[in-house]
Amino acid sequence: MARDGSPVRRLGRPGRGHSFLVLITGSFPATTGDYSFIRHEIEELASRFDRVLIYSFRPVEGATAELPSNARYLGALSRTPKIGIIAALLSPPRLAAAARALRREARSGRMRGHVPLVIGNILTGERFARTVEGGLRRAGASSDSRVSVYSFWGSHGALALPFLPKRFRRVARLHRFDLYEGVGGRLPLRASIFGSVDALLSISENGRQYLLDRFGALIPAGVLSVLRLGTADHGVGPQPTPLTERLEHEPIKVVSCSSVIDVKRVDSLIPALELIARDYRVHWTHFGSGRDMSALAEEVRAAQSRTPWLKVDLRGQTENSDVLAYYRETAIDVFVNVSDSEGVPVSIMEALSFGIPAVATDVGGTGEIVGAELGSGILLQPRPDAGELAEALHSTVRDRASLHPRIIWERLSDARVSGMQIADMVALWTEESR
Repeated sequence: MARDGSPVRRLGRPGRGHSFLVLITGSFPATTGDYSFIRHEIEELASRFDRVLIYSFRPVEGATAELPSNARYLGALSRTPKIGIIAALLSPPRLAAAARALRREARSGRMRGHVPLVIGNILTGERFARTVEGGLRRAGASSDSRVSVYSFWGSHGALALPFLPKRFRRVARLHRFDLYEGVGGRLPLRASIFGSVDALLSISENGRQYLLDRFGALIPAGVLSVLRLGTADHGVGPQPTPLTERLEHEPIKVVSCSSVIDVKRVDSLIPALELIARDYRVHWTHFGSGRDMSALAEEVRAAQSRTPWLKVDLRGQTENSDVLAYYRETAIDVFVNVSDSEGVPVSIMEALSFGIPAVATDVGGTGEIVGAELGSGILLQPRPDAGELAEALHSTVRDRASLHPRIIWERLSDARVSGMQIADMVALWTEESR
């Protein structure tokens, strides 16, 4: 059953004119990686199509999600055999698609100095497209079937999009590493992917503007729009005691949730929290791990030894369900994110959904959901110093009663809304295409 109450179609023998969705992911249906996003969309997507065929880019390892009854996982595109690609290119349609992509990349100027890389990307895209078309044939798709191909990311598996039949509806979504060059390195086949899709979706207005500024000449009119991610509604967490009414032994509870890597700058929280801990007891809980975890743990030990009123709980890699349970059961004063780069952080959306205000840096689309004028917290310039961060955290805790973060989440980040929106967009067919 989809979230709107409509039944999900069951997998049966396809008939003429049946509809098919090919969903290309990073690692879904693994219960890690993009599972945290796609799990909020898959039922709605499945409700719009007779059959759903899922490909990941990377091989799926470990636990996997339960799929709708009309959906099947068909494997990892990166594992598809490379043999036969030359033979495939001898077919006129594939050769024409490869030539078209080569012209687009050359005309865009992005091929200069990167000829072998671009040719390699084209061959990879052809191989992925051949795999997708083969999967559709085996699933029973015919020339009169309605087919949508939705690449959840704008790179990797999206390489298939320029090489699929034009009668397919092709949709690509862009987030952070697959959108901002310099974050994910040089991004492949921008001219070919952007020029071939029917819909190009940014998860933030910041991302949409970046695409227009950097790639506007490559994007056809009417193709680019904003379609946000969302998180599920798990209810509102308990409200903390106002700061002015708090007993001396009751700490300010700060929470953060991210990988522990350079770009997330988790260690920069320590000096700010030490400043606050001069006047108040502070309990900071961090969820997440990464390559810098050992160094962070050492800095935390040193900070706690010199600052008695600072208590830190490094939870490490934690199941999302356990993070949400903590939010649901704990009176948290403020969520904090000081990253150098973001799309629109799901971690912040989840905190806002529980009614927890946020202090965050103005990177990517964060400023679209966090800010004093939005009533959801305080937005800081990137790389704030310890004093600025401490003041923002203290002000947010002090003024918490005047903030209404849950309202912003309901308006911009509710998965019930975003799930229906993406399903409608992917299944958008004109009368002529029916």
